[in-house]
Amino acid sequence: MALIEWNDTQYSVKVEQFDKDHRKLMGFINELHEAMMEGKGKDKLNHILSELLDYTHYHFEAEENQLAEAGYPELE
Repeated sequence: MALIEWNDTQYSVKVEQFDKDHRKLMGFINELHEAMMEGKGKDKLNHILSELLDYTHYHFEAEENQLAEAGYPELE
């Protein structure tokens, strides 16, 4: 069972790509939780955290690029 379940009302930012990214990020959390519940957390921790960090970098870069393209004044 998932630790966190996506809920459009609570989590959606109304940008399809970013909502997709956020669901994927939640998926990493749920994957780690499931591994821990199965007693395999230590075995999978490094792999899951590595994927989480890589995807987080990709996601925030995409968000920042979109904000820059839109001329968002508070980007810095």
